[in-house]
Amino acid sequence: MTKNIFEFCSEFPFSSKEVFDWHKNESAFQRLSPPWDEVRIIERSKGIEKGARTIIDVKIWPIWKRWIAEHTDYIEGRSFTDFQITGPFAFWQHEHRVSPLTPNTSTLTDHIEYKLPMGILGEIFGGAMIKQKLQKMFRYRHAIMHADLEDSILAKESQIKKVVVIGASGFVGTNLCAYLDSIGLSVSKVGRKKDNTKNSASWDPNLGDPSPEIFENADAVIHLAGESIAEGLWTKAKKKRIRDSRVLSTTSLSKVLSGLKNPPKVLLC
Repeated sequence: MTKNIFEFCSEFPFSSKEVFDWHKNESAFQRLSPPWDEVRIIERSKGIEKGARTIIDVKIWPIWKRWIAEHTDYIEGRSFTDFQITGPFAFWQHEHRVSPLTPNTSTLTDHIEYKLPMGILGEIFGGAMIKQKLQKMFRYRHAIMHADLEDSILAKESQIKKVVVIGASGFVGTNLCAYLDSIGLSVSKVGRKKDNTKNSASWDPNLGDPSPEIFENADAVIHLAGESIAEGLWTKAKKKRIRDSRVLSTTSLSKVLSGLKNPPKVLLC
């Protein structure tokens, strides 16, 4: 059975280098994942160069499916290709091509060749749906990239260069860190447990004040930590935990920041 071909192309008011380099960002994959798709990133290695590998779990109806993709081709500043080793498609190959138009404008083309599982039956029952889904997905991805590149210009002009995010492992914190990272800011992540990524630290407000070293050279601190408001019923006990967790942590954080020789310029709670 022949392969399906899907292609999505957009023009960007940014140089080909800026568009290509955006994809190198550690948070690019997370930024490009649409919010309506349930995706869990299991492992990422070596960026986008040849030999890099991405392992994710995607939810297809009620079932989680493991998707392993490996980058097979890479031309600096021009293109990179990922190939599905195992996953929901019978075949999947995705080439990302960046082409200069002028010194300050370029095009990004996503060229995908794929086959659906179950042969002709897969095409009959899922062909049209997949094409619609790809169209929607890449319209979103290109819009996100365009917005991030625009915001990166403001970030370069801003006095805020390093941001500490407390509560970085939560839903809001995870997405915020990815955004800040993608526009070129230095992000330090603080959670109750230190993760394996660079620029991370741990702080449990129930065990004491945060280490002042966490905020060294920080220009801004964003405090998101506290009892989750999305889980469980809002009983009296739950409301008390929501309030107390925020009062305790904010009081502790404010005390430490006020004692710094060079405190951050901005504190958002």
